[in-house]
Amino acid sequence: MKWSSGNAVLDASVARWITGVVTIIVAVGSSHPLAQATPSETTKYSAQLTLTNPAWDSVRVEVRSGVEDDCSSNALVGILWLKRDRVWAIRSDVPVCWRREQTPGAGDDLWAAWRRRVLGSDEQRTDPLDGTD
Repeated sequence: MKWSSGNAVLDASVARWITGVVTIIVAVGSSHPLAQATPSETTKYSAQLTLTNPAWDSVRVEVRSGVEDDCSSNALVGILWLKRDRVWAIRSDVPVCWRREQTPGAGDDLWAAWRRRVLGSDEQRTDPLDGTD
């Protein structure tokens, strides 16, 4: 039996997520299992985008990946709260889009503009969430 949501875009996003197009490493503390996550043996991505929070006690971040120029159309990687001085490392073989809440801590559900990064095969890039890159 094949699963389907009835929405082709959603189905493609779920399939991409399940097959491991993007591997997330969330550094939330060395004791947390996700802090030590690595790509599976069959997934070898050498490009990595690392998001850092040097500015706020905590900030909400959304990450999507895919080839669409409209970041909102790409597969959702995740949304999380990134505490000060923590990082979110995303390994991908496709462009990565990210945005943060417009006013950290305001709780108003407004988002800053998307940033889209197309990384070379071995590129390692760090983007601070406060835009000081």
